Amino acid sequence: MLEIGFQAPSRLWALILVPILLGIYVIWAWSRRSRRARDQVGLNVLFPKRAAWKRHLAVVAAVAALASLTLAWAMP
Repeated sequence: MLEIGFQAPSRLWALILVPILLGIYVIWAWSRRSRRARDQVGLNVLFPKRAAWKRHLAVVAAVAALASLTLAWAMP
């Protein structure tokens, strides 16, 4: 059976940043959305909404890259 270990397993504690960063982003996006909806009620008719999923996908990809770099930093 193949056993995989890490040369520096103490560095895996940095993975705690991944859910923290995602939580901060979710809170920021939620507050930004509610603030924008309150401020721009009539402008939604004139200016159509952009695809928000692209922005969210970019953030998720960046956080996934951070997680993979952290795993590489722990030297498997």
